[in-house]
Formats: sequence, structure tokens, C-alpha cells
Amino acid sequence: MTTTKMRLAYYTPRSIARLSHSEFTTHKHTTTREANMQSTIVLYTWMVRGHLHPMTQLAHHLAGLGLPVTVAVADVPSTGNSAETIARLAASYPSVSFHLLPPAATRSAVTADPDADPFIALIADIRGTNAALLAFLSSIGPVKALVADFFCAYGFDAAAKLGVPAYLFFASGASVLAAYLHIPIMRTAVSFGDMGHNLLQFPGVHPIPASDLPEVLLDRDNNQYKTFLGLLEQLPRAKGILSNTFDWLEPSAVKAIKDGTVRPGESVRPFFSVGPLVGEERESNAKHECLRWLDSQPARSIVFLCFGSASSVPAEQLKEIAVARGAGEERSRVPLGRACARGTGR
Repeated sequence: MTTTKMRLAYYTPRSIARLSHSEFTTHKHTTTREANMQSTIVLYTWMVRGHLHPMTQLAHHLAGLGLPVTVAVADVPSTGNSAETIARLAASYPSVSFHLLPPAATRSAVTADPDADPFIALIADIRGTNAALLAFLSSIGPVKALVADFFCAYGFDAAAKLGVPAYLFFASGASVLAAYLHIPIMRTAVSFGDMGHNLLQFPGVHPIPASDLPEVLLDRDNNQYKTFLGLLEQLPRAKGILSNTFDWLEPSAVKAIKDGTVRPGESVRPFFSVGPLVGEERESNAKHECLRWLDSQPARSIVFLCFGSASSVPAEQLKEIAVARGAGEERSRVPLGRACARGTGR
């Protein structure tokens, strides 16, 4: 078995160049170079790999087009050693400025409660950095645009106070985004969780069983649902939307977003496919031991399950996966291996 790389990264600078020309370049009164020297694009994200790293790649490409770019990162208590991570990124991407936004001086009752729901506390903590974001935007001179990660969408409030155009960056693909744009205007008699395997129809997306939606969306009487819905309701405030996808990967979803089918009756906001945002290839003949191991395995013998850099899976669910995979192992004679970090029952 030989590992190969898909060489799609060439697409990203072209798509971002189109975005830069249409949205982030000043055409009146001053030359592009003069305007770009005077104003900064601020990308606002938080300290989780699946959001921070794509945003950093976006910043890297924008900087490569001669645009001043700063990545402002919300420092929330649940994300570990933020300063160390930011220092590493700053050293790796010298053309991009990084700024760590401190958490709120006083945590809200929700976030200070040790028994608070982790998701609700996370969104409250990120929102709590809005004061620091506003102060930062005010301190750095002219800001051309704020591009906020989906989980940082309440940062639109800070941009609005300063009259700064605000854009949304969605780290996932267009299909998920199309569903998320449509959910707030759906009218259902019951919660999604009570609809079982009934298929939901989202514009531009294959039908999805209601039970397959993220857990936070299943019970509309739950505070998790209300918190997530609050984020979804921020999306129409964006002047434009950037998604980490490319048009021919999800053509139907991209079309539904671009032509406004996902939000009928509303003005259509510009949409830009700016993906795939992936790390640069590093010239090295050395291979990580896991890649060497993969190369030594028979073709079609590996199933890879990834739960994300910040996700946790209940121990019982891991056991179910192992049992199901183990049954297949008996039939196929292909071994099962797992690599999991230990947690408290997860």
C-alpha cells in the first residue's frame, strides 16, 4: 500500500486572488498598493486546530497577494497553552501578524460554573473576547475587513460598532453551510431528535436523516440548541461568506448558496470557495512512522476514523465500533488497531 497526495493546493491561491480583487481591494481615489498599505484585513478565529490552521492558511495566501493580514485569536480557558501555539505559527508564517485576544476579565455566570455545559460555556467564552476584539480593531488603524470564524460570529458586533465590513469564514464545506443557513427558517412541528430517520430536505444537499444532525440541534428546548441557533442567526449579517471547499466538489450546495435558494426572499450575499486550505508541503525524505506502517499494509485493508482534534467519543461508543469492526475482522482476517487518548469515560 503506497500513500499518495492529491495536489489540489494550486487551486487555493486562484480562488483567493478572485476574492481579494472583488472584496478586499480598493479601486477608488488611491492605488491598490497605497490602500493596502494603509489598512489591514483581520481574521478572527479561536484556538482549535480545525479552525485556527485553515484560517492561518487563508491569511498566508492573502499576505502572499501583498495584503496586510492579522490573525486575531480568541484565548479561551479550555484551549490549553495558546501563547505557545501562536508563537510557533508566527515563526512559521512571518508574513502574517498574530494577536492573542485575552479572555474577559470577569467570566459570566455560565462560564464560571464548573458544571456548565462545555459547548455553551465555550461560545460564551469566545463571545467574552468581543471587548478585546473591539479594542484591538480600534488600535491598529484602518481595518479593511473582519473575517470571523463561524464560532466567532458574535464578533460581527465589534465590526458593526466600527463600521468595518464583516465576512464569515466557514471551516467546513458548502453542504454543511447550506444546511446551517437553512435551519433557522425551517418550520417543523417537533424537534429534529423526535423525527427519527425521517429525511430532511436542505437546498443543494442530499436528504439527511434528522437523527444524523449534530447533537446540539436535536432538541429545540435544550439550551445547547438555543446557543447554536444563536450562532446560525448571525450568518445573514455577513457581507460575504468564505468556505473551505471548492466548487466542483460540492456544486449543488455551492449553487444553492450563491443563488439564494437556502434563504429564499433574502438578498444574496457573495460566496467564495477558498479551499482546500491545506498546509504547505515540506521538503523532506523522512516519513512519520505511521506513514511507514501504512505503506507496509495490504491495499484496501485500512479504515481510518477521525473524530477531530477537539472531539471526544464516549467509551461505550468506541466499544461498539470495535465490536462491529471485530465482527468484520473475523470474516476478513484483517487486524483491528485503535489509537485513542484517554479521558474521563471518553
